[in-house]
Amino acid sequence: MKKKTVALITSVAATMLLSITANAEDNAAEGAYVAQVNSGEKYTSLQAAVGAAAANDTVKLLGDIHLNESVEVASDDDLTIDLNGYTITVDQTGGRSLYAINNYGDCTVDDTSEDEKGTIISRGMMNYNLMTIEGGTIDSCDSNGGGASVWNEGVL
Repeated sequence: MKKKTVALITSVAATMLLSITANAEDNAAEGAYVAQVNSGEKYTSLQAAVGAAAANDTVKLLGDIHLNESVEVASDDDLTIDLNGYTITVDQTGGRSLYAINNYGDCTVDDTSEDEKGTIISRGMMNYNLMTIEGGTIDSCDSNGGGASVWNEGVL
């Protein structure tokens, strides 16, 4: 009888452990890392990664990103955003979609992935200072049927 009880308790404990592990993975997926700064630090938002990047850092996407607001590159920033084969998609709101990136600094957009399928789906990108595009695709669209791949008021 003791052997059956121990076996039953062990089985129940293993089932509970599997359940706890599955729930932990579900929670991790909700707060999944979407970008990494070349220093190795990972972030759950692209804006947080861009804000944390130091001069000449690269912010590399770790997965597809869905934005409901533009990512702002500050006037004192000098960084690269590497699409890394992933897609940034921006919501269409209020008759127009937002620009994916509002650049006030020195920003390079690139896609270093082997398949070069990195894409930005939004109204485009807004540039007020210095922007370099070395790779990636901009699928420019807004809910009015237009878009501006890069609205440039700086140096492109």
